[in-house]
Amino acid sequence: VANLPFGYLSDVLSVKSVLIFASATQILGNFAYTAATSPSGLVAARIVAGFGSATMSVCRAHVARAVPRKDRTGHFAYLSALQFVGFAVLPGVGGVLARIPAAGSVGMLNLNGLTYPGFALVAMHAVSIGALLVFYRDPVAPPEEPEPSPDIPAKDSESTKLEMPPIPAPVPMDVPAADYGALFACLLINVCLRGAVAELETVTTPFLMARYSMGLPSAASAVGLLGTA
Repeated sequence: VANLPFGYLSDVLSVKSVLIFASATQILGNFAYTAATSPSGLVAARIVAGFGSATMSVCRAHVARAVPRKDRTGHFAYLSALQFVGFAVLPGVGGVLARIPAAGSVGMLNLNGLTYPGFALVAMHAVSIGALLVFYRDPVAPPEEPEPSPDIPAKDSESTKLEMPPIPAPVPMDVPAADYGALFACLLINVCLRGAVAELETVTTPFLMARYSMGLPSAASAVGLLGTA
């Protein structure tokens, strides 16, 4: 959902400011996750963190501004590859963090296998904000390549004026209209698949603990490995 307002704001404000805001939202959501004491608190924290994670449209806007048109497809592929590498690797990292022994509590914060991933994400997004502030510069759109045109002689010569070839009329392009039905179907499939994955991640850990008498670290590691697979 946040892709739409984030994409709009990246045009109105800047890519850098939207990315910083998204990372700050992620810090808030993940920190709230580590301090949550009820299921409703967990749900609210995940909603905030999920809102801040919708930056794909902003990253694509960066590519569209910074890269010439002929090279954009490759850079869009790099973005998608990085996104899916994160989907594949981070569940395994979460499983490893879940095996770290609990360290007690500090004030309202509990330090254990369930909260370590949240603290790790808070630290990662804090580093991201620092890197954005120090290194990132909003891209300037590259000049578009001029359309190829025939060699036309100078206009001040009468002889060349007579030899100038006629300019052909532009050929209308048959551009198909957007298939909104197909776009809606793809969006619905994406939402359903992500919902199924979220449900699996939510119920698998308690299921493994109840059905196979696994401890919390072992069950969390198994779920992380399932996500990596």
